[in-house]
Amino acid sequence: MVESLLRESNDEIVALSYRALGIKPVRLEILRLILARGETSAAHLMAEFGLSRNGVLCHLRSLTAAGLLHERHDTHPRGSGPITYWSADAENASIMLDTLLDYMTGIDP
Repeated sequence: MVESLLRESNDEIVALSYRALGIKPVRLEILRLILARGETSAAHLMAEFGLSRNGVLCHLRSLTAAGLLHERHDTHPRGSGPITYWSADAENASIMLDTLLDYMTGIDP
């Protein structure tokens, strides 16, 4: 049992938060990475997180349905067919997190 979070590192607090709130850590890490990179493909996410294509697409679809990601369809740079690039909606992510924090702390926006 953790008595005081003041003694814990940020990484430990994040991990504890994931467990306490039932959050899928990889989904937040995918969003975090896309926010940092600006745009990426499922193949890059598969390599980064060691997930299958279906695993990555499951997370991308959930984040897109929530309004946190946008997809852009293009031709693969090698001309070998279509490719989808994913980008984050930083404004929606900010609104969602701010609203959740306000709700949790009892602030009525």
